[in-house]
Amino acid sequence: MKKSMTVKRLVVAFTFNDEQIAGLSTLSYTIKNLIQRIKDLKKIIINIIDINLSA
Repeated sequence: MKKSMTVKRLVVAFTFNDEQIAGLSTLSYTIKNLIQRIKDLKKIIINIIDINLSA
């Protein structure tokens, strides 16, 4: 009996509601977007350095 209660508690602890899932996917999208912007910025910086070196 005690074991099944623990299992139920675990299931409840790891069950996300729709709002939390939406929040997680938004966060994931934001992080991906941020990583992409950092990569773009890196390319721009590299291009600026290349221009300065070749000038």
